[in-house]
Amino acid sequence: MEDDNESGFALNESAMTSTTGVFDLLIKRGAKREYSVPLHAATEAIKEYGDHAPMMKHLLELGFEIDEMDNCVRGPYGRGSPLISAVRYRKVERARFLLENGADPYPKAFWGRSAFDEAQRLHDTEFLELFQEYFPVNKTILDS
Repeated sequence: MEDDNESGFALNESAMTSTTGVFDLLIKRGAKREYSVPLHAATEAIKEYGDHAPMMKHLLELGFEIDEMDNCVRGPYGRGSPLISAVRYRKVERARFLLENGADPYPKAFWGRSAFDEAQRLHDTEFLELFQEYFPVNKTILDS
């Protein structure tokens, strides 16, 4: 595989649609981690691609950062952290997995909002209550 940013696309697609073995093979064959945001891709994947918890766990074991922002790879099309992606794509169980593994709903993306802010903007009480489980805050904040 060439040393270019195209290899990041392959890693992202693998994280979204394939197995941990295929992902590891891409890395072994030269795909560049720095050009990818596979934890975001696994978080955003549609349910028809299967259970993404094993891939997400594997990516964390490989050292991908749980709160990594994606603007360094996606540029102005970045969504922020994997947790922000979970909120935007309504992936509650994936958000729970991220929170259980240390994700923080408060870091702001380059465009100014956090996962918590996004859940508030969308009036998504399911996510706000989920965040409350892991990061208790004053109830009046949730009501605003």
